[in-house]
Amino acid sequence: MLIDLVPLIIVSPFGYRIRKKKQEFHPGIDCRVVDKNYRPLPILAPEKLVVTGIEFNAEWGHYILASPLETDYQQLRFWHITPSVKEGQELVEGEQIGMPESGWVSLHLHLETYKESLLDPIFYLQERNIEYEFI
Repeated sequence: MLIDLVPLIIVSPFGYRIRKKKQEFHPGIDCRVVDKNYRPLPILAPEKLVVTGIEFNAEWGHYILASPLETDYQQLRFWHITPSVKEGQELVEGEQIGMPESGWVSLHLHLETYKESLLDPIFYLQERNIEYEFI
Protein backbone atom coordinates (compact mmCIF):
# COMPACT_ATOMS: atom_id res chain seq x y z
CA MET A 1 0.00 0.00 0.00
CA LEU A 2 1.25 3.49 -0.80
CA ILE A 3 -1.97 5.46 -0.85
CA ASP A 4 -5.37 4.17 0.21
CA LEU A 5 -6.46 4.13 -3.42
CA VAL A 6 -6.76 0.86 -5.34
CA PRO A 7 -5.62 0.79 -8.00
CA LEU A 8 -2.92 3.40 -7.57
CA ILE A 9 -3.39 5.97 -10.35
CA ILE A 10 -0.19 6.97 -12.15
CA VAL A 11 -0.53 10.34 -13.85
CA SER A 12 3.03 10.61 -15.17
CA PRO A 13 5.34 7.65 -15.86
CA PHE A 14 9.09 7.20 -15.47
CA GLY A 15 11.30 8.24 -18.38
CA TYR A 16 11.40 10.90 -21.03
CA ARG A 17 8.39 13.17 -21.42
CA ILE A 18 7.44 16.54 -22.87
CA ARG A 19 6.81 19.20 -20.24
CA LYS A 20 6.39 22.89 -20.97
CA LYS A 21 7.23 22.17 -24.63
CA LYS A 22 10.62 20.66 -23.69
CA GLN A 23 11.78 17.08 -23.45
CA GLU A 24 12.93 16.12 -19.97
CA PHE A 25 13.77 12.98 -18.06
CA HIS A 26 11.30 12.20 -15.29
CA PRO A 27 13.19 10.13 -12.65
CA GLY A 28 10.12 8.68 -10.98
CA ILE A 29 6.38 8.24 -11.24
CA ASP A 30 3.69 10.71 -10.22
CA CYS A 31 0.70 9.22 -8.40
CA ARG A 32 -2.70 10.71 -7.71
CA VAL A 33 -3.13 11.48 -4.01
CA VAL A 34 -6.73 12.65 -3.88
CA ASP A 35 -10.00 10.73 -3.60
CA LYS A 36 -12.92 11.05 -6.03
CA ASN A 37 -14.00 14.23 -4.20
CA TYR A 38 -10.48 15.68 -4.55
CA ARG A 39 -9.72 15.40 -0.84
CA PRO A 40 -6.02 14.72 -0.14
CA LEU A 41 -5.20 11.18 0.99
CA PRO A 42 -2.40 10.24 3.40
CA ILE A 43 0.76 8.73 1.93
CA LEU A 44 1.52 5.40 3.57
CA ALA A 45 4.62 3.26 4.01
CA PRO A 46 4.51 0.51 1.37
CA GLU A 47 6.62 -1.76 3.63
CA LYS A 48 8.75 -1.53 6.78
CA LEU A 49 10.97 1.55 6.35
CA VAL A 50 13.54 3.60 8.21
CA VAL A 51 13.35 7.34 7.53
CA THR A 52 16.91 8.36 6.64
CA GLY A 53 16.29 11.99 5.77
CA ILE A 54 13.77 14.76 5.38
CA GLU A 55 14.82 17.49 2.97
CA PHE A 56 13.45 20.62 1.33
CA ASN A 57 14.08 21.77 -2.22
CA ALA A 58 12.98 25.33 -3.06
CA GLU A 59 11.70 24.28 -6.50
CA TRP A 60 10.09 20.92 -5.65
CA GLY A 61 9.14 21.09 -1.97
CA HIS A 62 9.70 18.56 0.81
CA TYR A 63 10.87 15.03 0.26
CA ILE A 64 11.47 12.04 2.48
CA LEU A 65 14.30 9.55 2.05
CA ALA A 66 13.66 6.08 3.40
CA SER A 67 15.45 2.73 3.42
CA PRO A 68 13.24 -0.32 2.92
CA LEU A 69 13.68 -3.19 5.38
CA GLU A 70 11.91 -5.95 3.42
CA THR A 71 13.21 -5.53 -0.13
CA ASP A 72 16.67 -5.07 -1.62
CA TYR A 73 16.00 -1.46 -2.61
CA GLN A 74 18.52 0.94 -1.12
CA GLN A 75 16.30 3.99 -1.03
CA LEU A 76 12.81 5.28 -1.72
CA ARG A 77 12.22 9.00 -2.21
CA PHE A 78 8.79 10.51 -1.63
CA TRP A 79 8.46 14.06 -3.08
CA HIS A 80 5.87 16.86 -2.62
CA ILE A 81 4.92 15.63 0.82
CA THR A 82 4.29 17.30 4.17
CA PRO A 83 6.09 14.89 6.52
CA SER A 84 4.43 13.37 9.56
CA VAL A 85 7.58 11.40 10.45
CA LYS A 86 11.02 12.17 11.86
CA GLU A 87 14.47 11.21 10.71
CA GLY A 88 15.48 7.86 12.20
CA GLN A 89 11.89 6.76 12.70
CA GLU A 90 11.02 3.16 11.81
CA LEU A 91 7.67 2.63 10.11
CA VAL A 92 5.55 -0.44 9.55
CA GLU A 93 3.64 -1.11 6.35
CA GLY A 94 0.55 1.12 6.15
CA GLU A 95 1.80 3.70 8.64
CA GLN A 96 1.37 7.31 7.53
CA ILE A 97 4.47 9.03 6.13
CA GLY A 98 2.81 12.36 5.42
CA MET A 99 0.20 14.24 3.44
CA PRO A 100 0.34 15.75 -0.04
CA GLU A 101 2.08 19.10 0.13
CA SER A 102 -0.28 22.00 -0.48
CA GLY A 103 0.60 24.66 -2.98
CA TRP A 104 1.16 22.32 -5.94
CA VAL A 105 -0.96 22.95 -9.02
CA SER A 106 -1.73 19.25 -9.26
CA LEU A 107 -1.52 17.36 -5.98
CA HIS A 108 0.54 14.26 -6.57
CA LEU A 109 3.20 12.09 -5.01
CA HIS A 110 6.43 11.75 -6.93
CA LEU A 111 8.10 8.41 -6.09
CA GLU A 112 11.68 7.47 -6.95
CA THR A 113 13.26 4.08 -6.28
CA TYR A 114 16.94 3.14 -6.10
CA LYS A 115 18.69 -0.23 -6.01
CA GLU A 116 22.27 0.16 -7.23
CA SER A 117 21.04 3.18 -9.19
CA LEU A 118 17.79 4.87 -10.18
CA LEU A 119 15.17 2.32 -11.25
CA ASP A 120 11.66 2.67 -12.69
CA PRO A 121 9.30 2.55 -9.65
CA ILE A 122 6.90 0.30 -11.60
CA PHE A 123 9.23 -2.61 -10.78
CA TYR A 124 8.90 -1.79 -7.08
CA LEU A 125 5.10 -1.63 -7.31
CA GLN A 126 5.06 -5.01 -9.06
CA GLU A 127 7.35 -6.59 -6.45
CA ARG A 128 5.11 -5.28 -3.64
CA ASN A 129 1.93 -6.39 -5.49
CA ILE A 130 0.59 -2.84 -5.49
CA GLU A 131 -2.15 -2.54 -8.10
CA TYR A 132 -1.77 0.43 -10.44
CA GLU A 133 -3.04 1.89 -13.66
CA PHE A 134 -1.96 4.70 -15.95
CA ILE A 135 -4.23 7.53 -17.00
